[in-house]
Amino acid sequence: MIISSVLVIIMGIVSTMIWSVSAGFLIGLVVISAGTTAMGVYLIYTMSPREKVVLAKPGSTEQKQAAKLFKYMLPAGAVLISVLILIKLNMGWSFILIALVMLPIGWIMNKDDAKVTKRDYEIGTLLGSLGAIAGAIGTTVREALARIDMDAINVLRPEVKRLYVRLKSGIQPKLCWNKFVEETGSELANRCIGMFYDSIDLGGDAEQVGFHTSLFATRIAMLRAKRKAVTMSFRWLSLAMHTAVVALLVFVAEVITVFGNMVSQAEAAMPKVSGAAGIGAFTSFNMENLGMLHNMVIPLTIIFTIANALAPTIADGGSWYKIFFTMGILSAISGLCLIFLPEVASMLFKTVQV
Repeated sequence: MIISSVLVIIMGIVSTMIWSVSAGFLIGLVVISAGTTAMGVYLIYTMSPREKVVLAKPGSTEQKQAAKLFKYMLPAGAVLISVLILIKLNMGWSFILIALVMLPIGWIMNKDDAKVTKRDYEIGTLLGSLGAIAGAIGTTVREALARIDMDAINVLRPEVKRLYVRLKSGIQPKLCWNKFVEETGSELANRCIGMFYDSIDLGGDAEQVGFHTSLFATRIAMLRAKRKAVTMSFRWLSLAMHTAVVALLVFVAEVITVFGNMVSQAEAAMPKVSGAAGIGAFTSFNMENLGMLHNMVIPLTIIFTIANALAPTIADGGSWYKIFFTMGILSAISGLCLIFLPEVASMLFKTVQV
């Protein structure tokens, strides 16, 4: 949908070389392009399953780091971007600054998302093993935790060891398990640990409780893995598509604008001969409308950057902080296109100007 909308815009830009295009027509093309892009994002939002993957309150080390960066870096970045806009610097540098602000937050949360995914794979194994050991030897969950095979839980091993130390130290079990859930940062761990602890606390059979909570956790983890296999390729496709779309839009708009300016300069430099046809008789450039369309490249780039960051994040699910990773990469791509492609377009016509 985004590619189609960009092709419509490019057709409108090229049309300025063929016939006189009204301002209303150009504005309509931009509105259609923005509306089509928004509709695509909305369709992905309505069709994608929505569920909590991480805790509502930052729990893991990475989640707390990202929350602190978000609190301090975004306001500072907003101030710097405002300064760049006020001094009328190339908007590409504003996009680069946005990328520098957002990428650290996104990278941390992307790292946390990978860790949470691995922990979710192992939470079922942990609870199933605890229930089976406790039921087989008729002991408490704390003693079963001491007998569990740590080699089967490579990712959760540090959190499980800390959990056992706290339980062995005589700290209230409910607090120990809550701290364990917080360190994992996983909503699935929160649900499963809650079911496991409450059921056993109320007198449930440890083996049966462990089996059912393990089954629930494993099924959820497998469904998420199936979803991620699709959304990961979609994310990289969005990055590649955004690069092509923005580069094409900026380059074509700049080439047409430079060429139109050259035609206007040539027409102004020609001597006025009575009865002779001017260059305007053979061309239909409307420089006022062409300049307006050239100015609309920035808003369109912003719309495409936001849309291509939202779509894969919505499809993938999980923490909204992950959008900063995709947004940072897309902003860097948009900024580089806005900085370098106009220079490339100008270089193409240097020999002609000479």
